[in-house]
Order: sequence, then structure tokens, then C-alpha cells
Amino acid sequence: MGLDIYLEKFAKPTIDTSKTYTSAELYDKDLSYIAIDDNNIENRLPQEIIDNYCQIVTITAEVIDPEKLLPYFKEKYPDTYANITTDDTNLCVAGTESADEDEITVIITDYNHTIDKFHASVTITSQNQQFDITKTIPIQVYVYQTEEVDYQRKGLNEYGWSLLPENCTYSTNYDNLVELVNEGGLSHSFLDNWIEGETALMAWW
Repeated sequence: MGLDIYLEKFAKPTIDTSKTYTSAELYDKDLSYIAIDDNNIENRLPQEIIDNYCQIVTITAEVIDPEKLLPYFKEKYPDTYANITTDDTNLCVAGTESADEDEITVIITDYNHTIDKFHASVTITSQNQQFDITKTIPIQVYVYQTEEVDYQRKGLNEYGWSLLPENCTYSTNYDNLVELVNEGGLSHSFLDNWIEGETALMAWW
């Protein structure tokens, strides 16, 4: 299993919070973001990072549209889906395939219904990679800016692995970092580059 460990320094971005952005516009500004609803579930950003370094803005996001997908399920499973509405479904993209640059196949699964012990699913293939199965919605996100100040690839012992924060979650716990360095196999440079109140540790595997 791979392991990448980062020490990142946070800065509060200067951004017009009254404007609605696309994800591409934020990336062009070298900014990162996470949907507020997602962070409430995953807790990737500690509250002190949110309070000190995040701006709240609205972005437009493209999501699958159940209203456009339900007819595919009604056609494939007419008996099961005869009286089902979008409120009864939990439709998600389960996979994509691309046979060539002009054709793409998307597998949509309904996790609320099973057919012969398997979740109901449909396969949609489109030429020129054009699909009319999505809609654009506004979502609120936390926007922040980071600078990588230290990095380590692997190198932790078993105890060090047990000290890591949750995958892709930022940690501002300095005592935990000290333990990682002294006992877990993390480079001492992480302590040298730590700035209290400005840096956070993040691991990805």
C-alpha cells in the first residue's frame, strides 16, 4: 500500500465571496475546496482551519439527474419500476468505460433496489462522449489555499501507521506529530517545518 505524507501551510484566500465559481476557476487560482456538506460528514478540515483559513463561496457542480436516469430503469425493469419515483431511488455512477476517444459507457446503479440479489443497474453508451444525464446545481464550499512545506513517501513503522489521521484528513495535533517523529518513523524535518496555528499534517494512501 502506498503512503504519501504532507505537511501543508494554510493561507486564507483573497476571493470575492459574492461570486459563483466553477471548480475550474478555483483550480486556476490554485485554490482547494471541499463541499460543506461533505466536510460535515468526513471532517477533513479541523474547525480551527475552517475558522482561520477558509472562505465560504458557492460553486456550480454537475451531478447526475435522477429525473433523466429513471426512464432507463423503467425500460429495463418495467415491473419493478412501474410505480417508483426518483424519491425512491439512490442512483450513483458505479463505473465508466471508454472503448475509444469517441465512445464512453457509464454504469448507473440504484442502491435502493435489488434484482435477483444484485443492485439494479443500467448501462448507457454515448457517442462523442456526450450525455444528457446530468444537471447543474449550486453548492456551498469551504475554499482554502495551501503550500506544501514537507513531504515523506512511506517510511513509517507499524506504530506510525496507527498514529496517522484518517485518510486525506488534516490534523493540527502537534503532540501526535511529535509521537510520529519520535516513535513512528516520520522525518524530523516535519517538526522543523511545523508552524503552530498555520500548518497541518495530511496523509494519503
